Formats: sequence, structure tokens, C-alpha cells
Amino acid sequence: MSGTLMSVFVYDGMPAGGGVFIPGSDVVTDICLRAGLDVSQINVALLQATGNIKPSDVVQGYVIERPTPAADVLKVLMQAFFFEACESDGQMVFVPRGLAPKLTIPEADLGLEN
Repeated sequence: MSGTLMSVFVYDGMPAGGGVFIPGSDVVTDICLRAGLDVSQINVALLQATGNIKPSDVVQGYVIERPTPAADVLKVLMQAFFFEACESDGQMVFVPRGLAPKLTIPEADLGLEN
């Protein structure tokens, strides 16, 4: 993701109508869209799944004061909200840390020589 976000880009934690904090998954999606990704290339489903996101995982405020690569902005959010990103099947997939592994590869299958 090479898009650069424009300066003075502010998430004040409240949508235009006020009253409700913005979920982190919505902020991640917005950053990706502003960086030039299509909505079909963004997968935040695991950030939205019940049990994977806590009520405190809302962005209460975030100011980007100068043109900044979207990847750098996302890295800050990833550190603050404990999630990772990877590319899978043409999508950027955002995954909360601490989920059970999908697959365990036995050491014998890693091709390590004794």
C-alpha cells in the first residue's frame, strides 16, 4: 500500500452527527480507501467479529499532520489496537492478535535438516 494520506487529516473519534465513537475497523477501512484500495481489496471482518473486538477498540482521536504513507498510519493503529495485516487472495486482511491458530505445521514438515 503506497498511498500517502493528505496532511491535516483528523479522526476526532465522532462521526459527523456526533454521539458514537468510530470503530477501529471503520478507520482502517477509511485509511485503505484513501490510499487507493478498492473496497473489495479490504477485509476487516475479523476486526468486527463478536469476541474479537472490545468496546474500547474505538478510535477516539487521531491527527495526521503531514503527508504520511498509509502503511505508516496503519502501523501506529496496529501497535495501539493489537492487530496485524497480511495480503491474502488479493485482499489486505486485518487480523486481531491472539486468535487461535488456523493451522499448526509440525516441525518435521518444515524441511529442517538435523
